[in-house]
Order: sequence, then structure tokens, then C-alpha cells
Amino acid sequence: MRHSKSLRYDLLAGLFLAVLVILLYGQAVFTPGELAYGQDTSYFYPHEVILQASGFGADFPLWNPYFGAGAPGLGKIQVGMLYPPLVILRALFDVEMTLDLDAALHLFLAGLGIYLLMRQLKVGQIPALFTAVAFMLSGSFTPRILAGHASVLRVLAWSGWLLWAYIRLLKRGTLLNIILTALIIGFVILGGHPQMSLMVLLLPLGYFGVYFLPGRIRTKKWRELAAGFGRSVGVVGLALGLTAVQILPYLAWVGQTVRSAGNAFDSFDLLIRHSVWWHDFLSFIMPTIWFEPAGRISLGAENPPFFWEISAFTGVLTLLIIGIGLVLRSNIHRGHRWFFGGVAVVGLVLSMGTINPLYEFVFEAMPYFRAPGRFMFLWALATAVLAGLVLDIWLKNPSTLPRLNKLVVGLAAAALLLLAGWRLLQPTLPDLLQNYLHFTREAALVAPQTVGQNVNALAVKLGILAILFLPVGRWREYGRYLGLLLVIALTVEMSVFTREFTEPMPLTTLYLPGSRYSQLDYSVAAHRFDGYRQPPLYLVASLTQLHNGEESSKLDNLLQSDNGLNLLAANFIITEGDFADGQLVQTKNGWNLFSHWQNLPRIYAAPTVQLVSDEAAALQLVGDAAFSGWQEAIVVQTEDQEQAAQLELLLAKPENGEPADFSGRYLTYGNNRLVAEVTTSQPMMVVFSEMYDADWQAEVNGRSANLWLVNYAFRGVIVEPGTSTIVMQYRPQAYRLGAVISGGTGLLLLAAALYQFVMWRRGMIRRKGAA
Repeated sequence: MRHSKSLRYDLLAGLFLAVLVILLYGQAVFTPGELAYGQDTSYFYPHEVILQASGFGADFPLWNPYFGAGAPGLGKIQVGMLYPPLVILRALFDVEMTLDLDAALHLFLAGLGIYLLMRQLKVGQIPALFTAVAFMLSGSFTPRILAGHASVLRVLAWSGWLLWAYIRLLKRGTLLNIILTALIIGFVILGGHPQMSLMVLLLPLGYFGVYFLPGRIRTKKWRELAAGFGRSVGVVGLALGLTAVQILPYLAWVGQTVRSAGNAFDSFDLLIRHSVWWHDFLSFIMPTIWFEPAGRISLGAENPPFFWEISAFTGVLTLLIIGIGLVLRSNIHRGHRWFFGGVAVVGLVLSMGTINPLYEFVFEAMPYFRAPGRFMFLWALATAVLAGLVLDIWLKNPSTLPRLNKLVVGLAAAALLLLAGWRLLQPTLPDLLQNYLHFTREAALVAPQTVGQNVNALAVKLGILAILFLPVGRWREYGRYLGLLLVIALTVEMSVFTREFTEPMPLTTLYLPGSRYSQLDYSVAAHRFDGYRQPPLYLVASLTQLHNGEESSKLDNLLQSDNGLNLLAANFIITEGDFADGQLVQTKNGWNLFSHWQNLPRIYAAPTVQLVSDEAAALQLVGDAAFSGWQEAIVVQTEDQEQAAQLELLLAKPENGEPADFSGRYLTYGNNRLVAEVTTSQPMMVVFSEMYDADWQAEVNGRSANLWLVNYAFRGVIVEPGTSTIVMQYRPQAYRLGAVISGGTGLLLLAAALYQFVMWRRGMIRRKGAA
């Protein structure tokens, strides 16, 4: 009976979180033509369209030819091609609804996961719900929706779930707990943001090393320690096996991108720009008082980092409760309070890249760890959990309640002292109360003349907290309502904060130049997704737009040359400046759209071939403005004797002085397969303006043919005189190997689960027979 009642309360808590998400984001989710995500959605939207159009059939985009002159589909891990929740949403809804539900679902999952974690830590429903609200509406989540950081949100949403499952695993190493933990680690990896995935995976690692390991050594429980270590290694291995189908193609591709050296930033100052600045610490943990999120203005910051990269706001009430909880003397949750307190400190220290000497070494050794401010996620999680633990102590230990008499007096006195200066420092008490409830832009601007206003805003929150504690201190029989009152107060505070970042983006503005990452992608998508099924019209943005994406280094290097755009066969160019070799078509929002009338065709043939020793030499030649793809193909020399012999025959063809006839067209243009028909009057190197990759294979008239690296970045095939049919098929080795590993791991887990089920059924039958 008691268990049933507790389960009902847990379900009500989950329902409360779901309703809260719907109230905050329901309008964006259910309004046609609006996206809950903003900013960088233009990176994810076109990929979603291609994925939904392709499905899981033969056209599943193992290779995506529509962006960056072509790239391995699974190489772009941020898209989440195999991320299970997203796969289900794609199957059920259109692109717009998929992305909207993706944002709302993961906000809810973040809250529910941290709620389950608190319940795993033996925390009551009300404190657990307090923690869930503080965490899921924190600065680490809701600003990410406005930023359009879909992959970041997907990864962070599983942090509470991962700790919940891992603690269960350490307590009981059942097959169910093993599979559950491995699956959640897999979700964290497939979520699509490697840096944030590593950060989330630090949580169970820290829990084992700081909490579990010392406790077992101290009590000399060596067998339990060995079992916990074995289970930890086992679930990581299983998770890596299950996700190998995504991990291996990503690792194969990232070595060919602009991040192959570890980071798109070559400057240490840029690397640590998104750091928490010590003099703005209050701004990042109490933005509703010391910061104005909508204007991105912070005290003493001439060029502040993006708020969504460094914020860790979990509520002023949350921080006040933690501060008050420091005076409590209770052994309840003592170990976990120390652990999560350490997590908060570690997150804060790692986030301060500008004053942390560690980052100078990290930049040289591990440059993947950019944007130190992202470590404030650890602060957000830890502070939310700590507040829930403190609140649970108050509600479970009645002896702490009488102490609140003195606490109420202290809070009220502090509030009165701070409010005493309101006449000298501008704001009035009614204004402060209104600002607390509505949080207007003008109320929170941080400047020397408004410091008093911010101090008094803090006083209002102290006063509210004192009022909430007052009945508990005076009449102990009302103490059971304390948690509920605090949950309501925190929900109001965090909802007001969240509304600042709930700005649905109209779908009609998705492709307007505005995203720092997606100038290349959105323009291609604008043509491709209106029914354009033939080879894409490459629209290339200004060069600075490519550095932060996972685009091919070959494409990036080619575009920085004088001749790169011609070789790309780009029909249109988007740039902030002028483009001499094109005709201006449109100007909008400071960006210019040019038609490119000097570009090479999608398929062409070069009558002569020049061999070079390596790719650097090829880039130097093709990048020169004087190089003409019409006249010559630059081919990187190969050590394969058969291929070299074939190329020598082409080089030795007789010169008759007559121009060669050539025509070419695509018969089929798909994600993983191209079919072209070409006609030529003599042996020639046919060049395709498609990004070269060693996993592409070619056939000419049904016979296997060599695929050459031509003009530094593109594909070439040698054909004989006459009409030839060229078929190119993408067969990625990393994907095939990953699929075998993932499939084998999945079958192993399935067999183990079936065996466990059979043994359980036999045990049930024996018990029934004995009865």
C-alpha cells in the first residue's frame, strides 16, 4: 500500500514536469510554421529533411552529397542520424514537429532523469521535484534551445539518467542494470556532441573514484570493489560496441575535417573566450539579479561570451537554500553532499579558462576541449542536487525545524537592511516585486547606476524566503508544506527566467543569413528541398563560415585559393562582400547572392593530365587563378602499378590537333550512388565535381575502374572513346566494420536477455510446482 502511494506521487511529479514543459514550450511546438529551436537550427534542419526523405532504405545517406561538396553522413555526428529518440520522432512526424518535440522531449527527460536520481539517493518526492525543476530549467538547458544547440541538449538530458542507472549498477549488477546503463551511455554518445558527451561521462567516473572507491577501501570490501570496477568497464565496452556503427565513421571523417588538428580555433584566446570570468561570477549564477540575458550584457564585460555557453543558473532560491544548509549538522546524505559539492567546485574551476593555467597545457595537448564555460553544466547539476538534499534533510529531520525561528529573523533582518537603501538607490518595493514576477529587460540591466536595484532585488528574494519559512518556524504542524511552497516559488522564478529564452523562430526566416555555422547548408537546402532532385546548386558562403563546422579540410583549403569556386561548379555564391566573377541576384540582411557564370559544369573532361607527387602540390597548381579545369586535370601520383600503367596509356595518347568532343549527364543522382552517361571522341579523364573519398568505388560499362583523386579534392574516371556508363557506389569500410561490431554486441545482449528470461520462467514454474 505504501509503495503504491509512493508510486502515485512519483507519477504526479512526472506529470507536473510534463505540464510545465508544455506550458513553457507548447505554443512553439504546436504552432505551425514555428520552431522551438533558434539560431543554429539552420544546421540541423536541412539534414533532418534529407534524413526523412531518405528513410532507412538503400538511399539512407551514408554519404550526403548536398553539403560541403559531399561528406560521409555518419561522419557528422551532431546530426544524430542513429540517435534512437530522434529516429522514432522522424518516423512519426514531419521535420518541423520532429525538431520541436525534440527540444521539449529532452527538456522533460532532463527533469525526469534528475528526479529519478534523487529518488535513488533516498530523497523524498518534494525535494526531488525541487531539484528537477531547478535542473531542467537551468541556464544549461533553456538558453540552449534559443541557441539551437540541439546536440548539446540531447547529450545533457541524459546526465541524471546516467548517474541513476550507474548507482543502481554499483549496488546490484543484474543483467537489467547492465543493459540499462550501457544503453544510456550509448544515448549520450549518439546524442551527437563529443565534448559534452565526455563531460557527462565524467560524472559516473567521478562517482566511482571519489565516492564508491574510497568507501570500499575504507571498509575493506575488496570483492565489492572488484565487482563494481568490472561492471563499470563492462558497460563502457558494451556501450562502445553498440555505438561503433556511429563512432567509427565519425572518427574516420573527423581526421579529414578542419578539426583534424583538434580544433577549428588556432588561437588560445579564441579557445578560452567562452569562459566564466571571475569578476562576473554573480552574473552567471544569478542572472535574474546581476545579469540581463536578453541583451547579453554583463558587469565589466566589453565583449562577453554567449550566455548559453557559460550560464549555470539554477535559481536564486536554490543557492540561498544551499547557503543556509551549510549550517545544518546532519549525517543524512553526508557522503553525497560532499561528492556533489566537489562536482560544483570542479565545474567552477574548469570553467574559468582565462585564469586557469591548466588550459595552457590542455590547448597544446588536447585542443578538443574548447569553450571552458561549458563545464558550468557540472555546477548547475551539482547545485540543483545539493539544494534537494538540504531540503530533504529539513523535511525528514523535525529537529531542524525549530532552528528556522532564528533563520527567519536573520533573513528578514537582512532583507530589511538591504531594502532600507531603496530611496537612495532608485527602485521602489512595488517595482521590485513586479520585476520579480515579470522580469523586464529594464529591471535587470547591469550598470553602475543600477547596482542598488540589483541588491534590492536580492533583498526581495530573501524576504520571500523568510515569508516561506515563517509558518514553519512558528507553527511546526505546517512544516510539511515547506517543500511544496518552495517548489512553487522556484517554479515561478525559473519559469520567468525561461521565458526570456522562449522565442520561437518562424520557419520562413530559417534560411536567412544569420547563423555563423550554416551559411553553406541553408542555401543548398533552400533549392534541394523545393523538389530539386538533380545535382545540387552549391552556394558557398564567405570562408569564415566554414571553420566552425565539420566540413572537409579539402573544401576549406580549396575555397581559400584563388580558383576554388570555379572548381566547385558552384552556380550561386553567397558572400558579405563583392564577387567579381558573378552577377548580383539578391541582397538581403547584408548578404549578397551572386550567380556564378564562370563555373565548370558538374561533369566535364580534361584533354590532358598532369601528375604531381602529393596533394600539397596539387593544391598549389589548382589554386592558381590561371589554372583551367577545361584544359588539364591534376592527378596525384599513385604507387599502384596497375593504376599507374592505366594512367600512362592516357598520358601517351597521340595528339591529332583536333579538339575532343565530350558530353556528360547524370542518369541517377542519389546519396550513395551516382550513374552518369558520357560520350567522348578519345580517351579522357572525366572529372566529377564531387568530393573524393577512398570509400567510393567506380565501374565503367559494368567493369571495375580506378577512381582517381583529381584537382586536389574531386573524383576522376578514365574512359575510352565512345559512350560509357559510369557508376559510383559508396561503400564505407568504417560503417561496415561498425555495423558488424554493433550488430554483434546487440545480438550478444539479446541472447543474454533471453537466457535470463528463460531462467526466470523456469524458476517461476518450479516455485509454482512446489506450492
